[in-house]
Amino acid sequence: MAERKKRALEIISLLTFIGILIFAALLSKRHYLRYDLTKTKEYSLSERSNAVLKKLTQDVNIIGFVREGMDEYAQLKRIFSAYEYSSNFIKTKIVDPVRFPSLAQKYKVRQFNTVVIEGYDRVQIVKFPTEENITNAINRIIEGKSRKIAWIVGHGERTFKEEKEKNVSILKEILEGENFELEEKNLLRDSIDRSYDLAVIAGPENKFLPEEIESLKGYLSQGGNLVLFLEPFNESGLVEFLKEYGIEVGNDIVVDPFSKAQGGDFLLPIVVQYSSHEITRDFNLATIFRSARSVSINKEMLKDYQLAELAYTSPESWAETNAEMLFKGIVQKDKEDKAGPISLMAISEGSGFTKEEKEQKAKVVVFGDVDFITNQFIALGGNKQLITNTINYLGARRDFIFIQKEHKPIEPLLLSNVQKKIVFWIPVVAVPMVVLFFGILIWLRRRAR
Repeated sequence: MAERKKRALEIISLLTFIGILIFAALLSKRHYLRYDLTKTKEYSLSERSNAVLKKLTQDVNIIGFVREGMDEYAQLKRIFSAYEYSSNFIKTKIVDPVRFPSLAQKYKVRQFNTVVIEGYDRVQIVKFPTEENITNAINRIIEGKSRKIAWIVGHGERTFKEEKEKNVSILKEILEGENFELEEKNLLRDSIDRSYDLAVIAGPENKFLPEEIESLKGYLSQGGNLVLFLEPFNESGLVEFLKEYGIEVGNDIVVDPFSKAQGGDFLLPIVVQYSSHEITRDFNLATIFRSARSVSINKEMLKDYQLAELAYTSPESWAETNAEMLFKGIVQKDKEDKAGPISLMAISEGSGFTKEEKEQKAKVVVFGDVDFITNQFIALGGNKQLITNTINYLGARRDFIFIQKEHKPIEPLLLSNVQKKIVFWIPVVAVPMVVLFFGILIWLRRRAR
């Protein structure tokens, strides 16, 4: 009788233990903690992705169509796990399109490694499922309507329609991923109003006519936003226009010996110093410009506008005004040249009124170079992040101004001979021997009974 009672207690204890394990497993699936101990935070989402997920108010389903066993399967599973952990509104699923062709046909998926994101009664297709592309798609689903950019043309500006090194087709793709829609506008025949979130003038080579400048002023008076990229010694007719907003563009070209020391060119300034403005706060990436001119603020106009210089060259640099001497190969700083650090980027924020008499701030950002956003340079350093930070700020999306998480190659683990012996003897020999010892000890004690 005692033996039966003992066996019954053992069975009950075993069932209780199994029940606890099942309960803990179910609980951990819904509520669990995870810690990313990798140096580059490979298993965590970037700050920008988390900012997007905080805006979710409805469930968003993410379905990945990947063949089981492919390298992309494990990678997508890791990314999906990070999204689900970061937001309770995210529901993910990985589907093998070969085993479940009907589901692939439903979403018109015709190739492997495709992600479908649906929510808010909208659907987005991501063909290259990186974290950046998935986050952009989620953002487009949340916002729904695209934000509009008026891309001013008619003066030799850089275009986004041709995939040449000097053009900006890559920037167009980046901005479309940020849910912006670009439209070309010629101010002689097209007017721009506040239906456009901002206007862009990218490297004009010819002068703006007075009526075009008046059109720009009218847009800013409504609380519009304008970003300009001006090249050295190009007379665009916009220098006097910008003075009215407290921004002064120098008739010069920046020479930077620091860039030469870094293996670059005197006319290829590398910027590593930024101000504490929202666009550049905590910005710790180097940006690379090419043939830039100085852009500064008129401090006497601080009473009328919020003015700030945002990006500076090295202290060794200067603003050269003698272009003829420079282009002859003579690099020499003169007394009349402005000493560094030289500002290459400035912002002016003032006030304007819409037709509904609602006050809005007009914002103007000026860069002393256009090359840094072209296909040739935009992937260098922090160029891409600086321009997207600027566009998002002007487009009233300040929660998107973050430094992107960069994934660096995993460094190999190099062990000394002593460390190799420790790694071998402790987990391979010592731990199994301890387990074996206690196992034999328990077996002997039970046999002795």
